Amino acid sequence: MSAVVETAAPWAPNPGPQTRFLQSRVYEVLFGGAAGGGKSEALLVDALRQVHRPKYRALLLRRSFPELRELITRSRDIYPSAWSGARFNKQEKAWQFPNGAVIEFGYLAQDDDVYRYQGQEYSYVGWDEVTHFSEFAYTYLLSRVRTTDPGIQPRVRATANPGGRGHAWVKARFVDPAPAGTVFQDAATGTSRVFIASTLSDNPHLAVTDYGRRLEALPEADRRALLEGDWNAYEGSVFRLDAGVHVLTREQCQALWGGDAPPSEWPRFRVMDWGYARPFAILWIAVDSQGCAHVYREWYGVQLDARGGVQANVGLRLEPEEVARRVAEIERHAGEKEVTGWTGPDLFDVGRRDHGGGRPIAESFTRHGVFHTEWPAGPGSRRAKKIAVHERLAYKRNADGQLVQPPGLVIAGEACVHLCRTLPALEYDAHNPEDVDTTGEDHAYDALAAFCLKRPWGPRPKQARPDAYADRRVAADVNWEWA
Repeated sequence: MSAVVETAAPWAPNPGPQTRFLQSRVYEVLFGGAAGGGKSEALLVDALRQVHRPKYRALLLRRSFPELRELITRSRDIYPSAWSGARFNKQEKAWQFPNGAVIEFGYLAQDDDVYRYQGQEYSYVGWDEVTHFSEFAYTYLLSRVRTTDPGIQPRVRATANPGGRGHAWVKARFVDPAPAGTVFQDAATGTSRVFIASTLSDNPHLAVTDYGRRLEALPEADRRALLEGDWNAYEGSVFRLDAGVHVLTREQCQALWGGDAPPSEWPRFRVMDWGYARPFAILWIAVDSQGCAHVYREWYGVQLDARGGVQANVGLRLEPEEVARRVAEIERHAGEKEVTGWTGPDLFDVGRRDHGGGRPIAESFTRHGVFHTEWPAGPGSRRAKKIAVHERLAYKRNADGQLVQPPGLVIAGEACVHLCRTLPALEYDAHNPEDVDTTGEDHAYDALAAFCLKRPWGPRPKQARPDAYADRRVAADVNWEWA
């Protein structure tokens, strides 16, 4: 390997998992677990392993082009100093080396994009954040990993954190079959695999920054996944409601409000998740002077059986006009004249199947003086809503058990029985475990989450990831031997 040495700050692998990843001879390797373990950097360097062979061709993949740009930008810091004469071809998105070797960058925005590589041959395929991809895309491109040069050993490498759309299949393929660090054989193909786990503490360049403190502040499951690398973090209940902290009795509410209802000067909000065959959920929320949200009333349109028991996830099938009339009546009886309303964008669409009037459902509410604006429902909004709810539910106690940081959300338990019933029952989605399972009874959650997203709790400054690698270069004495 003809390396250009930058003696001021040479790049060298961190001791431990990153070094083991670079030295592994196993055919398929998953590297990662927790965030901040130096995964992407290691993948870029690992792709250089056999670049001294003229027929060597590597492919490095990300899910989207903006993410790919980040990988390419980092490669510009590493590759020129790793091999004299290496040049980046912008049009081809590939590094070309003087001996003819190539390291190509690509992205798969959707599964059909794999067919762009049909007929191609790669000695090395590296997946950065492989849990962002489908199992189909991964296994399809395994068929592209081959070479006619007997001196090149074909390899597949992947990095990942727990979570993402591919969490389940990645966990099943690499994590569940054997303990981390244990090589095992695929029963069908006979090829070898291993999962090399890493955590933030394995990366001394990032561990000394405030990155770890930011991970510590995440909701419990996200913290366990991203800080501890726990692949079982996204299992079980998504949210926890604690009595006396989140869920208050009538007496506790009266003491807090100074009466049977929140003070009239507190701003009022109404959030609605519409349903017809499925339940609709309407929550009324008041916000105090500290910004804390008080959910003080609900109307949950769920069907009851002959004994008065809840038929979970079965709606009342009420027409929008009737629901709107009753909402207006509830607010008029309570003397609430200024209520800000939010609902999903589907209520502004024409011709929903559960309402054949040929006009948006929102018009039925407008005619009764019940006004709404849309809440966000674009790509990524579901995960953002989940995080927003977690942020409002978060609280802290001191060593004596005293509440020193109250939550940003409290619920009148006796008035909001269905919110208190359904929110803790929600589980993580098996296919995208960072998200809530939408096959559950998530209607009250959707309404609450939209409010939390529209009215985020506390300051949320955007903090750039510390660039702890800016001056690092590839050292000439990197051990490229395979253990």
